[in-house]
Amino acid sequence: MNMLDTLDRQIKRQILGETVVEIRYTDTDPDFLSLYDDENGYYIEPAFCAIKKITENMYKDLINQFTDNQVYNTDPEIIDSNMTFDEFNNKYYNDLK
Repeated sequence: MNMLDTLDRQIKRQILGETVVEIRYTDTDPDFLSLYDDENGYYIEPAFCAIKKITENMYKDLINQFTDNQVYNTDPEIIDSNMTFDEFNNKYYNDLK
């Protein structure tokens, strides 16, 4: 990927209010999801799943877990969840209405 592709991707994510996050679990390989801060609310979108609205408190809880261990500012944010895959997804995605 060249520099213009990276810049284009960053601009699109800023317009959408998207933050890409790498989630690290205790029982499986890391996975990715997107968080959105939109004028209509806050949303979560795990890889290969439908987007769902979350509360402001859930959004803040997730972003406060960012480790700030990015190598480059274009890298995904990282959350060391200290949870299994199922625990994390039940808390932040599966149990949402």
